[in-house]
Formats: sequence, structure tokens, C-alpha cells
Amino acid sequence: MASISSLGVGSGLDLTGLLKELRTAENQKLVPITQQKKTRTLKFLVMVRSKSQ
Repeated sequence: MASISSLGVGSGLDLTGLLKELRTAENQKLVPITQQKKTRTLKFLVMVRSKSQ
């Protein structure tokens, strides 16, 4: 029995393009989370610095 090892062979779908779009969408989900992390880190640093003075 033959096996197909290449993505999308025989399906007629642009699976490489679909995979790229999926990765882009997943990365866009991370943008707000990354921004929240930066904001919380800054707030924490401000709090720590203000208590140390």
C-alpha cells in the first residue's frame, strides 16, 4: 500500500497556504495576551519600586 508523505498531495487544496493562515491566526490570538503580560509586568515593577523607596 502506497503512502502519501507530502502535505496536500492529491487533495487539490492549498494546505501550505491554509497552514500559513492558521499560524497567522494563532499568532494574532497571542498579541493581546502578550500585551497584558507586559502591562502587568510594568505595574508590578512600579509597585515594587514605589515600596522600596
